[in-house]
Amino acid sequence: TDEIQAIWGITKAKNLGEFKEALDHFDVGAQNWVYGDVEGNIAWYPSHQIPNRPWLDEEGGHLLPPFLPLPGDGSAEWDGFIPRDQLPQVTNPPEGWMATANADPIGVAFDGDPFNNGPYLGYVWAPGYRLGRAQDRIRALVDAGTKITPQHMMDVQSDHHSSLGEVMTPLLLEALTAAQAGTDALAADYWTDEMEDVAARLAAWDFRAAAGVDPAGVWAEDGSDEAKASIATAIFNAFYVFLLDNALADEGIRDFHWYTPHTRMLVRMLAWPETMATYNEATGESRLWDDVTTEDVVETQAAILVKSLGQALVFLADPDTVGPSESGGFGTADMTQWRWGLLHTLTLAHNLTSLKDIPPSTVLPEGFPRHGDNYNVDASHHGDGTNFTYKSGPSIRAVFELEDTVKAWSV
Repeated sequence: TDEIQAIWGITKAKNLGEFKEALDHFDVGAQNWVYGDVEGNIAWYPSHQIPNRPWLDEEGGHLLPPFLPLPGDGSAEWDGFIPRDQLPQVTNPPEGWMATANADPIGVAFDGDPFNNGPYLGYVWAPGYRLGRAQDRIRALVDAGTKITPQHMMDVQSDHHSSLGEVMTPLLLEALTAAQAGTDALAADYWTDEMEDVAARLAAWDFRAAAGVDPAGVWAEDGSDEAKASIATAIFNAFYVFLLDNALADEGIRDFHWYTPHTRMLVRMLAWPETMATYNEATGESRLWDDVTTEDVVETQAAILVKSLGQALVFLADPDTVGPSESGGFGTADMTQWRWGLLHTLTLAHNLTSLKDIPPSTVLPEGFPRHGDNYNVDASHHGDGTNFTYKSGPSIRAVFELEDTVKAWSV
């Protein structure tokens, strides 16, 4: 394939047409390419080869989905590639702006069927929280008539609002209310007195995934907004790990794929269960909430939520496993001593010797405290296990001001 020719052509392109012509040679390594020029043109062009799979158009063809092993008998062969002009793309949208962040480009998977929206593009994307949050922030600026500056865009890129927390926390609070009141008997069995304090902390959360510790290791003062947000962030993210296990492990789908599809499934189970094949009209919930290993009990959504929170609180307080190096929590039940940045840390490891790690272990042995959790605009993914260290994030942040003299800011 001709990626070198594509990159060479991009460096020489003088307008949008030449840019797209060059990208037609970019075949492997699917990327969301975005374009802007001093004439005011903007475009999004995810250019790469996507195979044409003709068997998907045949009766029963979806029983051979491309994301599973396919037969080698000739019944599932490629027939060239989808023409580039049939791939999703945008040029100069009427809104005057656009955003992209690894999400499903045109919503082909929103209904659970990736085959009914034209050519098959794929089935796994980021859940869309990063894109949605970026769009919300930009749209608010535009609607307010604000002249958007480079600083505005830097602020958007550093946003660490926990969109997943914003979606799930109200549903967890409903479950805690049912448990405390006894209106859900199974959930009530998991209620503990400390959950009243937890419920108050989560109800007051502003959904900033705050570290609560600065880069030098100094803690936010107890009672400050930063400390409060940090404690709530830690509680929510630990709860989410145990929720994944309790909701999906018994059906054998907890480890079926990377955590992105798990999140999409859990959110749908919580917020839109009626759209799922597992919907139970009698209970108004997904049947997936029932633990199939308990034959004489049909667990409720509220029970699983409260049970998961209880396990998270035990984990965070466990004195025997403390900190990232132990994949543990804070080692104390005193929530005023909890700070998300003590668990969510980043160490830039040297390839040859830990003596050259950044930061040095003699200064910050567990690494730099980091704000953020899964699916922030300022991506700070820790995955779905109880080691909350920083696993992945942006490889580069850049802002460009496209005036006659182009200005650039980059990290």
